[in-house]
Amino acid sequence: MTTVTLQDCVDLGYCARAMRPWFKTHGLDFYAFVEQGLDEETLLALDDDFAVKAVERARRREKGKTNG
Repeated sequence: MTTVTLQDCVDLGYCARAMRPWFKTHGLDFYAFVEQGLDEETLLALDDDFAVKAVERARRREKGKTNG
């Protein structure tokens, strides 16, 4: 299971400050995400472009492919 971290999102160019409202809109705890990350299943269930990109980034990181 892949865990998406704040760093994965920052690596995609997302601003942590701007992400807070997105988390609130989706009923997710931003501060828990910052501390622990979020599992891919939770994010993919949202069927949201941002979430899909974040999961793809986390999967690349976990495979050791940090570029791109």
